[in-house]
Amino acid sequence: MADPICRWRNATPETVCEIVEELPKSEMPEDEFRDSMAKSKFGSEFFRTPYQFACQLALYFIDDDKIYHPRFRNNISIEEADKYLHHWFSLYYVPNPYTKKGFKEIERPLFFEQTLMEKLKLKSESSNFQDLLKQTFKDEIGEIDILRNLINKYSTFLKVENDIISLTEKGKSKMEINVDRDDKKSFFKSFDEKTDSSASPYTNPRQIIFYGVPGCGK
Repeated sequence: MADPICRWRNATPETVCEIVEELPKSEMPEDEFRDSMAKSKFGSEFFRTPYQFACQLALYFIDDDKIYHPRFRNNISIEEADKYLHHWFSLYYVPNPYTKKGFKEIERPLFFEQTLMEKLKLKSESSNFQDLLKQTFKDEIGEIDILRNLINKYSTFLKVENDIISLTEKGKSKMEINVDRDDKKSFFKSFDEKTDSSASPYTNPRQIIFYGVPGCGK
């Protein structure tokens, strides 16, 4: 069994705002970060499942030198969180540093949304949702309800209805990824929004190679 995303809460703008509000807004040693979160509304429970959820949403990461890096320098609005989630979902890939379970047959990380799009192009643009996930990621996939919600809320190109996944009418593009599945920094930086450098402490180009149809904006 492989879980593309952990089960804690659904990824909603409200949940993102709640987490961001409690996260420190500047870099610091990991032990200071842990002390800070122990005093937050989440308390010590944050480091059970919520931390994994926050990391998978790329809201922060701890680098190899044990330094905490936040995504946002300030609290954000519901509208900003919603925009971020659409951006995040379009770039989310598996496996990643926070999907330790499963995906043993995947040689390199795959963009979740884009890979399903490519598979659907070969299947007359619709398929049974669970079957397509298993065929694509070569494993039994868990948290189906969470994945369905993510697609229907944040995907521009996909939709799931009555356990059938299909392509929407939006334009289609191709993307390929070339990263180390265990590289936490690359995973975090891949969600940087280049159009708004103030939203992230990182401004260097992401370590992902994009290939797209000319004029599609990818």
